[in-house]
Amino acid sequence: MTFRFIHEHRHLWPVRLLCQTLEVSTAGYYAWQGRPASARAQRRDTLLGEIRAVHAAVKARYGSPRMHAALVARGHGCCVNTVAQLMRQAGIAAKTGEGWLYLAVVEDLYARRVVGWSMAENLESRLVVDALALAVERRLPGEGLLAHSDRGSQYASEHYQRLLARHGITCSMSRRADCWDNAPMESFFASLKKELIHGSDFATRAAARAAVVEYIEVFYNNQRLHSSLGYVSPAEYER
Repeated sequence: MTFRFIHEHRHLWPVRLLCQTLEVSTAGYYAWQGRPASARAQRRDTLLGEIRAVHAAVKARYGSPRMHAALVARGHGCCVNTVAQLMRQAGIAAKTGEGWLYLAVVEDLYARRVVGWSMAENLESRLVVDALALAVERRLPGEGLLAHSDRGSQYASEHYQRLLARHGITCSMSRRADCWDNAPMESFFASLKKELIHGSDFATRAAARAAVVEYIEVFYNNQRLHSSLGYVSPAEYER
């Protein structure tokens, strides 16, 4: 029955993958079938094995175009469409097919509510400036506000410092090797990675952006129970 199932589904998935999944040998299947594997089937099985090896080596960062380039560099003559088909059939996908997406966040320490955020493809100062600008637009309380951050170049940039000065916000940066000012944000990012990013595969930056926005605005701010707030959400704590 097992070999018959493989035979009936061999057009949907590679024979080697079906055999591995069902824990039978490829040789056993072909022996049951009564004929040796075709050269094409053997080549596709070999190529799939190489795809798995590259996928593991690059920690799932390659989509089909980069995977194809890596295979060619290893001496495998193949077309990108074949690579894409094999990856799709085997359920092999990149973490974010289009590349990195960076996130900057501003959190109100009183209620641990995220009041400003920004995402971009790079780490230029505009990323943190846009996050701060959104926070200011939403709820600038007036003079006396402190903006805590680490010593990153984006926060030390003239662009960011000028925005702080314009709104009378005092810049507070941690000293070297002093993590206390930034500890709440480290906690936020740890939660984001654990509760959303890890285990997720985003095909595009737009998909990743939408998931992060939903996590922040719907879940984190309004539903998530925070231990530091006595296990209520930021929205409930503010009320």
